[in-house]
Order: sequence, then structure tokens, then C-alpha cells
Amino acid sequence: MQKKIMVPLGPEIRDLKSVHYALAAAERLQATVIIVRCTGHREERAAWFDEALTDLIGSARLAGLKLTVVDAFGMPEQEVVDLADHERVDLLVLSEDQSRLEQRVLELAPHLGRLMIQVKEKDTMHLETEKGGSRWQS
Repeated sequence: MQKKIMVPLGPEIRDLKSVHYALAAAERLQATVIIVRCTGHREERAAWFDEALTDLIGSARLAGLKLTVVDAFGMPEQEVVDLADHERVDLLVLSEDQSRLEQRVLELAPHLGRLMIQVKEKDTMHLETEKGGSRWQS
């Protein structure tokens, strides 16, 4: 049975790191990616985000990755839980912007906790100058 990776995208998302992570994992695992665009009563995402997502989806499909996009209109956490259970998702990839969604999903379905990965920003290295040279600081 083919592995399935799900990436929920709500209005709180500020970048596509979680989608990039899911696509890279899908390529390595020969998995299908399910992108869930959660809309709701909150404000919509910026137009650039949807354009970038459309380009990324097109590139992934051209590269031969299996990808499905689902639009969810209800409560995001319930939609994520229902779809994850229905599709028997193997991995749930969340952005660091989605801590609230993660918490609510875990309240509804604690069993999904073992399937979740939260993609966070890497620590950046800063170069500071000192007398007589320089040093790295993390």
C-alpha cells in the first residue's frame, strides 16, 4: 500500500516550508501527498501564496510526484482529523505557524500525535566581529 503524507494549509501559514518538506519526503518514500487547503471564517491568504502554491504543485506533478489538493471549508481541525482517518495518512506535516491547529487536532484525535511532524525554521548562524578576528555565534 502506498504511503500518504498530508499537509494542511490554513490562513495562518506564512510560507510553504511544510509543503516543500512533504514533497521531499514523498519523493524519498514514493508516497502520495495530500494538500488540504483549509479556508474558514478567518481572512484569506495573500494572493502571492496561492500563486506560489500553484507553481509548486505544477512542478511536483511534472517531476512525477502523486499529489492531491483538497479544499476544506469546515472547522480546520475536524477536517484534518476526518481526512487523516479516512485516507489512512502515514505522516501529517505541519508548519511552525500551526501550533494552535496541532493542539486542537491532538485534542480531537490523540492517536495522530505519532504521525505529526512540525517543520520549524532552522537556527541561523551569525558572524560577529571581534578584536583580532571573528567568531561564529548561533
